Amino acid sequence: MHYGVAQVKRWTENERWQVDWAQWSKDSVSLMQSRNDQWLRAFHLADVPYDWNLDDGTLRFAQPGRVVLADICVVGTASAYEGSFLWGWANDSLPVALTNGLLPVRRFGEEHGLERLLTAEIAGGREEGLECAAIAGRIQNAEGVFVDTCGDVTLFFTLSGFREAP
Repeated sequence: MHYGVAQVKRWTENERWQVDWAQWSKDSVSLMQSRNDQWLRAFHLADVPYDWNLDDGTLRFAQPGRVVLADICVVGTASAYEGSFLWGWANDSLPVALTNGLLPVRRFGEEHGLERLLTAEIAGGREEGLECAAIAGRIQNAEGVFVDTCGDVTLFFTLSGFREAP
């Protein structure tokens, strides 16, 4: 699996390499912004009405005579009221099928000792959710990320499989 290029620093104690995770995270955000620009341009979706469906796991952009679909993985949710971000894998109210894509993200967190990827609920909110969505998207090699707010709750998705509906 490809995770992109990361800046590294040399550990002199044991000659191992350590990734600069702050930079890796920033690079993830830049990568997802670039990929979002690509699908928006490729499918001409700027300012197109959309809806997402947790039952069939899709994000749908509808224009007269044309519908574009993308598969979604629910990365997580943020609550402004609670001041937290909750990973999708820790949210029992979400369909498991829509959070299975987070398994590689958790595995990556375990392999690299990254608590942000392993802690079910993180203090903060939207900003932390955006960062986690970008990191998840990079690890999944997603085509982009999508964010939507419903009342107090903000949902974060990774996107894949863009296609025009028949």
